[in-house]
Amino acid sequence: MNLGNVNGYIEEMMNGQKVVKVFVMAMAGAERIFKLMDEKVETDDGYVTLVNVLEEDGTWKESETRTGRWELYTGNAISA
Repeated sequence: MNLGNVNGYIEEMMNGQKVVKVFVMAMAGAERIFKLMDEKVETDDGYVTLVNVLEEDGTWKESETRTGRWELYTGNAISA
């Protein structure tokens, strides 16, 4: 066996390892995709209304002006 044969053998082994690594990574990605596809579809059971709020005395109060803070409006009160 000469140096060229040894070099070729080593290159084949390295390329084979790279192929296996790529295959394993592809299978892991496919597994995540299939798991996501099997997830139950989310349903919308109603409507959500977000309102601008201001913090006053430790509580959130609805504001008519734009504040950049939003909270869920449940109809009677601001949910915390």
